[in-house]
Amino acid sequence: MSELIRRAHEYLNVYLKNDNPCNRINRQLPYTKYTTFMYGYMPLPYYALHSVDIHTLFNKNRMVQKPVLIYLHIPFCAYKCSYCYYLSTACHNKQVIGDYIDTLLQEIELVGHHIDLGSLPIHSIHIGGGTPTCLDVSQLDYVFSVLKRKFAIDNNTVIHCESSPDTIISEGKLQCLKRHGVRHLDIGIQTFQDSTLALVNRRHTKEMAQKAVMRAQEIGMEEINIDMLINLPDQTPECWEEDLKTIVSLRPTSVTIYCNALKTPHMLDLYYSKRCRFPSVQDVTIMNIMAYLSLREEGYRLKMTTYYSLRADGDEQKEDIPDVLSFGPRTWSLFNDTEYYNTFDLNEYVQQINKKKLPICVGAKISARRKLKQIIASRLQHVSHGVSKELWDKYKSQSADHFSTLEKIERQQLVARDHDRIKLSLKGIFFADDVFKEFHKHHERESLFLNVVLNNVFLRKLYFYVRSKAWSYKAFIFLNKLLPKIKM
Repeated sequence: MSELIRRAHEYLNVYLKNDNPCNRINRQLPYTKYTTFMYGYMPLPYYALHSVDIHTLFNKNRMVQKPVLIYLHIPFCAYKCSYCYYLSTACHNKQVIGDYIDTLLQEIELVGHHIDLGSLPIHSIHIGGGTPTCLDVSQLDYVFSVLKRKFAIDNNTVIHCESSPDTIISEGKLQCLKRHGVRHLDIGIQTFQDSTLALVNRRHTKEMAQKAVMRAQEIGMEEINIDMLINLPDQTPECWEEDLKTIVSLRPTSVTIYCNALKTPHMLDLYYSKRCRFPSVQDVTIMNIMAYLSLREEGYRLKMTTYYSLRADGDEQKEDIPDVLSFGPRTWSLFNDTEYYNTFDLNEYVQQINKKKLPICVGAKISARRKLKQIIASRLQHVSHGVSKELWDKYKSQSADHFSTLEKIERQQLVARDHDRIKLSLKGIFFADDVFKEFHKHHERESLFLNVVLNNVFLRKLYFYVRSKAWSYKAFIFLNKLLPKIKM
């Protein structure tokens, strides 16, 4: 056992004593993780939503002026990774991709009929998928030209773009992104182990990943973030230590470490038939602790529960969550105190846009109580900032349920008081899932139900068959009328 792994075990042993939440470590279920949602905001499950009135949603008289995060979904990849549960498809047809881009930009035009997009205060722009960099240079030029024409983008606007090593290995693609002001490049590496990359259908190798990072550094990309995954098949703490050494040698600006949530048929079949190929929950926790110890020693600061950065700036966080205006199929938006989804099916999305109709399918108005809960969860994710004591006490006083939730978190020492702020303790950072699960109990119930369903081969196939159909979200709306209302 290496020194790093031994130290991680020592940390874990300290926090596994007494009545800590981590006593559940050997029976934790694989389906849901609570620390990977945008700005800590976990959307409601589909069956808790209903149809949305477009005119009310974009009513200028009730418009709340908040910074807006713009998200564009590019659902194409050079290949489909076996663990990926997002709406994406392998496509190499330039015409098909071009037609989709036209449709996506038409959706922006349709939204522009209801609100003045140019007057929105832009928080940031995120282009994700899928793999946006599977577009060629001319297609990327077209997308960025429309964005700059429709939104108030200036030199201070932070633009994020997701990528994979094999799609940016050419310098021309990176130069294109830099020319259009992309300041934050996310490179999805996931692991540097070639055997694991092949197993999960990633097409790049360790060597290609290293070259992609170095080329991005050479052309002067402002911030290079690499995405890594733990809880992959055949992954061990020893393999993870090798990955951490490679990360340190490359020295990217930031590193985001996600836990692979098992949600695809391939991953679930493998998990339930050969569970021994996956790291135990204890090993996953060990790997999280290893990352914390290793990266902190190399000068990285933990800014969010999954995000390490070399930069010292950006700690000042407002007590609010930016609105999110998303474009593309199966995207989630939070706008004007309403959260809503676009239609889940790519073909239906295109049909709706061709009919000059917005592809919004379900949504819900956000109550003040739910908004406060989400602000607290979001601020806790920013580990150096935390939640003001005033907000913490306000949430506590709203109901006996809220009081017991926060008391439980405090009693288990998952948070600590720092002057007038409430922040995650070191223990709370290592076991952040136990913290955020308390704020999202409706998702915990959904997760428990799905784990029962997915453990059965027949039910698992039925579930993924239904989920693949365009009418599946309509079934969720129908269920909403049958199921009791969920407490927010």
